[in-house]
Amino acid sequence: MSEQVMGNFSGFVLTNLRIRQRYSNLVKSALLHEIDAAGVMYRNQIGWLIMAALILLGSGGLAASEEEGGIFGAGVFFAIVCVVLYFLTRKVVFVVCAGGMEMTEVLQGNLMKESVTFIDAIENAKMIDRAQRG
Repeated sequence: MSEQVMGNFSGFVLTNLRIRQRYSNLVKSALLHEIDAAGVMYRNQIGWLIMAALILLGSGGLAASEEEGGIFGAGVFFAIVCVVLYFLTRKVVFVVCAGGMEMTEVLQGNLMKESVTFIDAIENAKMIDRAQRG
């Protein structure tokens, strides 16, 4: 069976046999029957929220044990900075899961319509592949 391109999206190429993600320093490929799921999701650096909570707890504890309230104000300031950093690290990511492998692509801008179209193409290619396998 010859391989034919059925669609392209960002760094992904979908053929009638596989999906491939390729860059100069990265190549990932999975056969269609190995694909478990595809979707668009938000990813954040959750560590910033954890840091904000720890800073608030620590500064609150220090402020309770001392008579100065300035330490708590500084803690609130740095906690707010951490929360802002959390939201600044928010990314929209296109993900394809195949077996134990995850192919991810950070999307620039609002590409929801194109993402849904590519997910539909993946599902159609999987159905055709399944029908041909019997």
